[in-house]
Amino acid sequence: TTSLWIAEGFTNYYDDLILRRCNILTEARYLEIAEKNINDIENAAGKLIHPVAEASFDAWIKYYRQNENSVNAQVNYYKKGGVLAMLLDMKIIANSKSEYSLDNVMEEAFQTFYLQNNRGYTEDEFKLILEKYANEDLSDFYSNYVFGTSAIEYDTILNALGLTISNTEQNTLESDLGMIVNDKNIISQIRKNSAAEKNKLNVLDEIMAINNYRYTPTLLSVLTTDLVAGDYLIFMINRNGIIKSFEVAFQISDKINYSISINPNATSEQTKAYKKWLHL
Repeated sequence: TTSLWIAEGFTNYYDDLILRRCNILTEARYLEIAEKNINDIENAAGKLIHPVAEASFDAWIKYYRQNENSVNAQVNYYKKGGVLAMLLDMKIIANSKSEYSLDNVMEEAFQTFYLQNNRGYTEDEFKLILEKYANEDLSDFYSNYVFGTSAIEYDTILNALGLTISNTEQNTLESDLGMIVNDKNIISQIRKNSAAEKNKLNVLDEIMAINNYRYTPTLLSVLTTDLVAGDYLIFMINRNGIIKSFEVAFQISDKINYSISINPNATSEQTKAYKKWLHL
């Protein structure tokens, strides 16, 4: 099925939202979780090549067979599905002037498909119920974000609930070089388009020294304190028993760190929609 982004992603959305509704999560903490979910999918390079519908369909041959390049080639249908559920919820609330929410979609789907007909749903059937409550043709939404890999336009959707979203990571140095190093000083993952990739470091390289200092987990952060884009460090690595040296130049990070905040100048309609969303 191409619908695991619904079956699993919507669950991923509701598990946090229900905790917020029960006041187990504070309003501020829930917004932090929403930020993290967005940032997790936006910082996976696979978002550019792997539609969430395809990730759903490929789950049994890809998602459960992760490797060092998965983050560069795949998208997580749990997390992206959860983010899309949140955006659809917001759309429904805003378009209905806070009369409906995603809850109404789920209730009607349960009544129609399970209780009345004792069966599941097709993706087209579920889309029709979403469109009914959103009062909007969602073909572009599906084409861009479900079956495509277009950049998600968060601003417009969040603004309808009086929320603003901004990237606080712009013009900052990629201090980790886009790599993850394990406790044996071996590179276990390299992010696509990162400085590590561009400067020929590889997964399974053992980092022996940087600028002639023996490598420790804290060394990189110490050496990068005063560096700017274009500066470089000399890495000595062990690659399959062969000692190699590479000049690794630093660059501006392409990582995203979205921060969500409440617009103090939100209209009464936007505030009403926000309160509907979080059951305030």
